[in-house]
Amino acid sequence: MAAKFKIEQNPTFEAKVGIHRAGGEKIEVGMTFKYRTRTEAAELSEKWKQRGEDLAKEFEGKEADLPALVSAQIRLEVERILDVVEAWEFEDPVSEESVRLLLNGGKPIHDAITKAYFDGLDPARLGN
Repeated sequence: MAAKFKIEQNPTFEAKVGIHRAGGEKIEVGMTFKYRTRTEAAELSEKWKQRGEDLAKEFEGKEADLPALVSAQIRLEVERILDVVEAWEFEDPVSEESVRLLLNGGKPIHDAITKAYFDGLDPARLGN
């Protein structure tokens, strides 16, 4: 009989994330992500959707205050990254402060990390 494999997934997985730096430089940063089952990933997506809706309501009907809105968006994005990233190859360890500093560098950073996370959970999507 051939080798046996575990059905259960490992609790983490690794992926490289392309992080764009000011001036156009792109660095590939290794990240260790927290594995979630399909059901858990769906629950996480729902949580993120609800938090986004809550944020929109928080600013609904109020006079535009761009710095406050950006600050609130970064706060939400920090929560999301802390939900999925366990470790990374940056010098600073993963923490609320280090994630906030990273994400304050630009919106595409959050998008690149979350895309790498969901692509890693569902590698079949990468071929499409």
